Amino acid sequence: MTGKVRVTGPIIREDGMAVVAGAAYDAGPWESFAVAEVGAAAALSGLLVVAASINIARIIELPTVVSRLGAALVLFATILIVGTILLVPDQPGWLVGVRSQPLGWPPPWECSACAVPAPPTRPTG
Repeated sequence: MTGKVRVTGPIIREDGMAVVAGAAYDAGPWESFAVAEVGAAAALSGLLVVAASINIARIIELPTVVSRLGAALVLFATILIVGTILLVPDQPGWLVGVRSQPLGWPPPWECSACAVPAPPTRPTG
């Protein structure tokens, strides 16, 4: 038999370990989900940019709002990029992982550009 063989259940190796292969590792069935995620992330990113541009003077006055705006844009952009990677046709599952893995590091909450500064302390006494 020539061509690819699609395995939809676990494969039991000689050492007794089960190796799972199936739809979770195939990007094809996730296409409609990725389209919805890319559309939603793009729309929300656009709305966030428009809202920020309308209120830019007030936003710049508050450093915590600026950093939160940056963090929100980073998160929406990450969803947009991963969804777009998932939509590339006929790529193997390992390539989807290789392309999307760098987006998970560093985590957005550890990104220095997106860090929310601590609120100023009030003098006691």
